[in-house]
Amino acid sequence: MPMTTLATSPGAGRTSCSRSDAQYYAKVLRRRATMISLAVAPHFYALSENYGEPEHDYLEQYKAGSLSHEAKTVYEVLLQSGPLDTPELRRQARMTARSSDTAFNRAIESLQADFKVLPVGVAEVGRWKYAFLYECVHRWYPDLPQSARDPAVGGQSLAAVPVSALDRRRAGT
Repeated sequence: MPMTTLATSPGAGRTSCSRSDAQYYAKVLRRRATMISLAVAPHFYALSENYGEPEHDYLEQYKAGSLSHEAKTVYEVLLQSGPLDTPELRRQARMTARSSDTAFNRAIESLQADFKVLPVGVAEVGRWKYAFLYECVHRWYPDLPQSARDPAVGGQSLAAVPVSALDRRRAGT
């Protein structure tokens, strides 16, 4: 598995990121941590609200009321700044107050569930020296949006996703 070392913001230290050739990891199904094979990730992506240009589609979702103000803000920060660890992302999104914990967490979860952002590594920052590093999906997996647009993928998205992946209780896990 290739390892990439990224420098986040000045003073944030070094952050290691691994780009898996086999798995897509994010809070997707029921907003719980989910590992998805990259072979079927385009099928999941095709079922999301992403349909055109990732840098602009989110504005349509925001206008339609399907993207919260907090999620919009967090996504815009990542679009402008690139990969950021959680404390720095919160600072740049102006969501550092304890009262914004729930809003920030909901924003991150909704962005992950909609295939907009994903955790790409762990940074040794913050009080516990452990924080996720987040990046935009379309930059981390640049082929994913185009693969999802393939008519063969879009036409069979639901058929390609095993029922056990959609309903873990029914699958007995």
